[in-house]
Amino acid sequence: MNRNLATCLALAIVSLASAPAVAVVPTFVADINPLFSSSGSEPDRFVRVGGRILFIAGPLGSLWSTNGASPPVALGPADLEVSTSFFVALGRAFFTACRESLGCGLWVSDGTPSGTRQLAASRFGSGLDLVRPPGSNRVFLSFNDGHRGAELWSSDGTPAGTRLAVDLNSSASGSLPRSLVWFRGKLWFVADNRNGSRGLFLSDGTRLGTKRVGTFQEIAGLAVLGSRLAFFARSGGSTIDLWSSDGTLPGTRKIADVPFSFEPPSAFVAAGGRGYFFTFVDSRRHLWSTDGTPGGTAILASSEGFDINLRITALGAKVAFLALSAQGRALWTSDGSAAGTKVVQEICSGDCEDGMFHLGPAAAGRVWFLASNPAEDTALWTSDLTPQGTRLLREVCTTSCAGQPATFLPSASKMYFTAGRFESRKLWSSDGTSAGTRVLLPLPVGLSDVPGVAFGADSLVFTGYDPMHGLEPWVSNGTAEGTRRLGDIDSDNLVGSNPVPIGSAGGRGYFLASDGEHGLELWSSDGTEAGTRLAYDRIPGPASGFGFGASEIITFDVGGRLVMFFANGNGNYQLEASDGTPAGSGKLLASGI
Repeated sequence: MNRNLATCLALAIVSLASAPAVAVVPTFVADINPLFSSSGSEPDRFVRVGGRILFIAGPLGSLWSTNGASPPVALGPADLEVSTSFFVALGRAFFTACRESLGCGLWVSDGTPSGTRQLAASRFGSGLDLVRPPGSNRVFLSFNDGHRGAELWSSDGTPAGTRLAVDLNSSASGSLPRSLVWFRGKLWFVADNRNGSRGLFLSDGTRLGTKRVGTFQEIAGLAVLGSRLAFFARSGGSTIDLWSSDGTLPGTRKIADVPFSFEPPSAFVAAGGRGYFFTFVDSRRHLWSTDGTPGGTAILASSEGFDINLRITALGAKVAFLALSAQGRALWTSDGSAAGTKVVQEICSGDCEDGMFHLGPAAAGRVWFLASNPAEDTALWTSDLTPQGTRLLREVCTTSCAGQPATFLPSASKMYFTAGRFESRKLWSSDGTSAGTRVLLPLPVGLSDVPGVAFGADSLVFTGYDPMHGLEPWVSNGTAEGTRRLGDIDSDNLVGSNPVPIGSAGGRGYFLASDGEHGLELWSSDGTEAGTRLAYDRIPGPASGFGFGASEIITFDVGGRLVMFFANGNGNYQLEASDGTPAGSGKLLASGI
């Protein structure tokens, strides 16, 4: 219902609460809060397919696409609900989705309505993992058709060319193939054995050509590091085993024990044919590097504490990370050798415990990060991992941003990022210069964890916000004038003050409402716009004096005044009253009952 109409009906009902029954035609009384607002379509999971951007939006998580210039278009049936992330291969996005009463399945889209179709049916939306062998016109993927459980399938992007490849486990859940990696002409993956253990498998895509390499309690992190495949495996205890393979069964072996006190490592950051990862032992954090051989595996750096950003960012054949140094917090780099693991530049000397240190991805040949000093000013930094190429670009938050989330979204030539406290979060862009680091638009709380996707030379499609439309798809070319909303996918805007009637007294109706300037407070009306006013601002300002809700309030008409008896949420009961004016409203007892 339109909230302006709700206001009218509420006032009519309240005003007549103690009057004789008569026929009433509701009429509009007052527009207490004229602001239009919307929760928006909350777009997410942006991915680029050819010349278009795919994403999900709306209450169902429906499929949409845009070319970055014109309004988004809906893809597939109206009731299609996307279940998984997108995997892009063969010029298409693969995903699983469901339709109400029509079941689920494996779907594919090239970003156009005609190119969006179901490849295989299932009884429910299952997880999805996918890999494309180099130069092949087919992909391998994990898919559950609802009959065999999750098993290994292959597809060329057409319904006729989508079929089961290998059925490893006859249980209802299937073998759950995951961590699919193509290495040395074979598909490598992790799957569940029938006894519940985890197996490492290699396959040529046929049942006879699929072999189990080993059995483990846990296995994760499959990554190609130069000429070897590395992964983590565990059979119990306080160590995890680091394994590698040369692509043969005899050449697959354990190369190191990796002790840990908390969560074991589960993934590598690859750079220059090496893999990097962090471990924690007691109160120390250790940076490891491996080339897949025992002699090439070692701890390169150690530091105290857990509170520094844990990201490792690859830049060419090196990696960057933030850690403590002898002087304070610093940007470090490593090329995989002890001599090449060193401080690039001190960022904050001395006591920097409450500062922000957030390392982002690499873009435009540099790494990017946010850091703050003891004065609590947070700034954007960039570095090519040399001392002379490391510089502060611009302050982006002049009050403490400690602990506030931030997101970096790279395009080809610019870095987009969010910075600021929740109530003042903004979207910025930077070309790597101080003059080219600028604010694009303010963003709402929680938007920082919604990634965007690069489009064109320097543009980005992302989730943006304005108070009229809420969260919708936006595009930016790195300038304020080039940052705009692409469309209003969910236009079901909310209107007005959402009045809640609580009683009547002295010929006036009383209700709780918010005008956008005050919180939920007491209003009164005599049925005219001029006679509708804020009666009692119980907690001045934007806070709500009646945030505990109307259901907790008992009202009486005592001599033409509205007397209210309610629990204030602090374990006390209040007795307060109003004659419809601020001067005539307040507590009847100095303290609660």
